[in-house]
Amino acid sequence: MSSSSSSSSSSKSIDTINPSTGKVIATYKNASDEEISDKVNSAKMAFQSWQKKSIAERSEYLQNLGKVLVKKKDEYSKLITEETGKLSLITRFFQYRTKENRIL
Repeated sequence: MSSSSSSSSSSKSIDTINPSTGKVIATYKNASDEEISDKVNSAKMAFQSWQKKSIAERSEYLQNLGKVLVKKKDEYSKLITEETGKLSLITRFFQYRTKENRIL
């Protein structure tokens, strides 16, 4: 994966490093206290809307999310492999177990 940056007003950043190679995978800017507070408030507002949805509506959202995750499983598998330094075979095993247990 190539390096990427998130937008933030902070000048500090954090590197994500593959522990098996020491290679920097991506660099992200730290969020400021104000940005964190804004995100927490946004999440609280979103939860108020979410909790008013019926079980059927929530289920539909989660089913759609599951479909997106399955479509991008190879991309996510590669990212997890790089972030954890584990063999690709191990991350693929977890994908299999997830499917087997019908989590997705």
